[in-house]
Amino acid sequence: MPKHILIADDQLFVDILRSGFEKHSEGLTITTVDNGQNTITMLSEKKPDMLILDLRMPNLDGYGVLEHMKTHHTSVPVVVVTYYQDDNHKKKAESFGVKSYLVKSEWKIEQLVGEIKKHLGGV
Repeated sequence: MPKHILIADDQLFVDILRSGFEKHSEGLTITTVDNGQNTITMLSEKKPDMLILDLRMPNLDGYGVLEHMKTHHTSVPVVVVTYYQDDNHKKKAESFGVKSYLVKSEWKIEQLVGEIKKHLGGV
């Protein structure tokens, strides 16, 4: 059964991820959203196996999504992929139990695929 990944980010980044996943990993079903409110809706409706989350989004930022997940006991592994490089953002995200924190200007698709495989048991 394919693993289901929910990606909450802008369309450009989503396109980059789709292309990279096609080259480096099979067996993924991907749902995409571009704002925090839709992320919460899709977490409830689609029940993904993992969430790839940007912290800077319209309608509700990534921290709002993480707070909602904590309050509603939504236990989905989260990988944050963001432009925020400072330790304060990283520590805040980690306080919500995110599995990984990747900075967009420093990551490679292979690294993200590795994180997905590590937390979902391979894809």
